[in-house]
Amino acid sequence: MPLALVFTSAPQGLSPGRSGFCTVARHAEMPERLAALLEGLGTPHAVAGTATLTLRRMEAAGKTWHVLSRFTAGGLDYTRRDNRLAHHLAFTDQEIASLPPPADLALRWQGWISEWNEPPRWLDTMRLQLATGHPLIPCAGWRRATGSGAKAAWLIAGESAAPASLAGAPDTAAILGLLAESAALLGRAAWSATFTTDAEVSGPEGFTWCGGEVAGRQCIDLSKAGAEPPPDNEKARLAAFGVATRNAPTAQSPAVMPAAASNPAGARWAWIVAGIAAVAAGAALLTLRRPQPTATQAPVAASAPRAPTPSEMAAAAALLRANDAL
Repeated sequence: MPLALVFTSAPQGLSPGRSGFCTVARHAEMPERLAALLEGLGTPHAVAGTATLTLRRMEAAGKTWHVLSRFTAGGLDYTRRDNRLAHHLAFTDQEIASLPPPADLALRWQGWISEWNEPPRWLDTMRLQLATGHPLIPCAGWRRATGSGAKAAWLIAGESAAPASLAGAPDTAAILGLLAESAALLGRAAWSATFTTDAEVSGPEGFTWCGGEVAGRQCIDLSKAGAEPPPDNEKARLAAFGVATRNAPTAQSPAVMPAAASNPAGARWAWIVAGIAAVAAGAALLTLRRPQPTATQAPVAASAPRAPTPSEMAAAAALLRANDAL
């Protein structure tokens, strides 16, 4: 389970002698170096009633940590001034292997803290309790926002996340939903796409995906994205339909099959004809397998093509019934 840290303004921090903006809660198992790095992020979010969420990768204590953070503002601190708060969750490589994409987790986790009015304390072992979610593929959020789920692949380049920014989203939850669907296209690499929901608050440095327009990188304006054509590649088809392959007929498919498939009566007769042909082909194969006449035997005269026998017609009818059962 992740290691958490809460950073805000308080009269007494977790460390003796600390006050003001400091750590008020954390897991004792968190390495001191990682705790110091998280404290250094501060509390950049200043607008009450909203939040900025980020995903970062950090190196500390010989490990790579995937840090999901939520920054909020609101309430008054012990000096009666506006307060801010940062809540961090740090995951190891092993922990993220069984988790949903980070933006989806950020949306569904029910334990985010926005205000701290308790004495400082060490946190107990925590469990991730997630609200009920929905399938991320096909990408329904992108379809609603841009007219096509395939456009979730705009944030993907090959098998990796493509640096990009999203502008014009109505709120933070909308951005997280779109990022979650795009990250799901990366499969096990979903946590490789670092992000911030508001680059103006956190800055764009170190993030692959940014909320808000960022100079020097591709910007997807959601207010205009509906007029843009969707991409056409495997990731785009996966995003739109839930499968990555085209549904084109194979080279072996008879040209009449699409029409027969759209016409139940035609399909029934197509199966009858196919069954008769299969039975006749089997009979022809048995004829070829018969021993050839020896020099003392009279050659068998070639017979003219014959009509199917009643038994062959019965076999075709049985094949039709089996098809109806399927």
